[in-house]
Formats: sequence, structure tokens, C-alpha cells
Amino acid sequence: FFSAFSEIVNTALLLFVIYSIGDDRLTPAKNHLPIAVGLLVFAIGTCTGWVTGYAINPARDLGPRIFSTILYGSDPFTFGGHYFWVPTFMPFIGACLGIAFYQFFIIPEGETDEEKKRD
Repeated sequence: FFSAFSEIVNTALLLFVIYSIGDDRLTPAKNHLPIAVGLLVFAIGTCTGWVTGYAINPARDLGPRIFSTILYGSDPFTFGGHYFWVPTFMPFIGACLGIAFYQFFIIPEGETDEEKKRD
């Protein structure tokens, strides 16, 4: 449970902050977006990555796991009580939650600056 919760929270935090960094309605960090995202992934990894290795992107875990299946058989998918579900599918839930939290709680939909200028 703790591993699944960690993956959901880490991915939600990642998407939440990426949306806020690139949002034009805020002060965007357009020229520094790659550095900001890299530092964000580093911060998530150093703070909470010890739990699951912060596979906040399913490709970081699924690709090596599929390759390991060629070498070791079904062990990579059955080891640890079928743990592969956690880093493979929990980031999808976390991504949806992160985007939903950003859309509903940070910046409510309203008039944009362009609409205000037209009025």
C-alpha cells in the first residue's frame, strides 16, 4: 500500500508542478523549463525516491522489466507478489490526480487576459 501511495503522490506532484511551471497564466519559466523539470525530478527522487525508486514514468520500470523477462523468465513480473503493478499503473492514477488538482484548485477557469482586453 505504501509503495502504491508513494507512486501516486510522486507522479501527482510531478504533473502538478510541471503544469504550474509552464502555465501562461502564471509567470512561466519558458526559457528554464528543462532545468526546472530536471530539478523537480531530482527533488522528488531525493525526498521520496527511497520507497520505490520513483518510477514516476512507467517507461522507467516497464522497459527494463520486459527485457529482464527475456533473461529470467516470468520472475520480473511475479516477484514480490506481482509488485510490477505498482510502478507500471499507479503513475497513471497519480498523473490524473495531479492534473485534476491543478485544474480545479489552483487556477479556476475564468476570463483570460485576451478576453479581458477585448471587453
